[in-house]
Amino acid sequence: MTEFPWIYRKHSIRFHILIRSGFSFLIAFLMTFISLLPLTAFHHLAKLYLFQFHLTYLVPILFTTFFVISFFILTHRIVKEIATLDNAIHIISGGDLSYRVPPFQLVELRKISSQLHSIVEQLQEQMIGERERETAKREWIEGISNELYAPLKGIIQNMELLKSKSVPNQEDYMRIVHETHTAAFQFRNLMNDLIQHARLSSHDHQLNLKETEVVHLMKRITADFISIAREDDFMVEKEFPPSPVMACIDHEKIEMALHNLLYHVLKHSAHPGIIRLIFKIDHRQLIIGIEGNLYSHSNENSEHIDHTQQHRSSSNASDIYTRTAMGLHIARTMIKLQGGTLTLNDENNIMIVTLPLHQCS
Repeated sequence: MTEFPWIYRKHSIRFHILIRSGFSFLIAFLMTFISLLPLTAFHHLAKLYLFQFHLTYLVPILFTTFFVISFFILTHRIVKEIATLDNAIHIISGGDLSYRVPPFQLVELRKISSQLHSIVEQLQEQMIGERERETAKREWIEGISNELYAPLKGIIQNMELLKSKSVPNQEDYMRIVHETHTAAFQFRNLMNDLIQHARLSSHDHQLNLKETEVVHLMKRITADFISIAREDDFMVEKEFPPSPVMACIDHEKIEMALHNLLYHVLKHSAHPGIIRLIFKIDHRQLIIGIEGNLYSHSNENSEHIDHTQQHRSSSNASDIYTRTAMGLHIARTMIKLQGGTLTLNDENNIMIVTLPLHQCS
């Protein structure tokens, strides 16, 4: 059964069964004839009526026996390959996705084996992706918990100091109040980010588009950011158009997106330093650039940004799911919802936001 493997590769199971049925018929006919040939030596038996009567039953029995035996022998390889495939399916269905079906000679079984390999590979990829998502989700929850715990712990400690009345003077009292206010503000921002992330994850993407004076919006965002940047020894430089610019945008989502981008630049830039905020109009587009002296590792967190110079992804999942990375994801999604893009120029350390400049209908 192994001398002509090329026959198996070129023909179907139906063809093989038909050919083997023909061979089995010929073998059965020949073996029946050979088995009855010795009886011809006894001429007197051939004349007996009883012998002729039994011979009519003996011939079909011998023929059927030889046919079945020869057919089983000739189709052994086909049955063996089918049994091998059945065993492989049983192993894979048991959960062993690393098992690989051995190569088959028959056309149909070879096709089934190929399709089975494809299904198993897809299942493996899905399982790997699911495990990565579960790991990332767990690390994201741990990171967010730590981020929430830090300001909350500071608020509790400061409130305990104030409650115990152990503050020696007015200067320390004002310092504690200021630290408590800053921690509360940070806690509020974290909660806002979580709420926005939950809405984006649940596909709650309703936009409240309004005619907005963008230059005034940018000035307000910059004014809020300058006070935060000064605390970390940063100077903020800004470059805005001299005249008002009207655009149809969801100003709340754009404001939150820019706040998240500025926070990312602030937390991942060498300080003391300078953060530049540039706002231009080019080819019916709003272009907002945020430039800072970013650390090299901060680029790893920018997997949510489309790189214009270099594409890379982070290998450290705990870095991806920090608050700034969540802010980048929220910012990119909010900008994309309004038809814009968020890119990072690695050479110049500039985040660039582009938004279409059009009027509300």
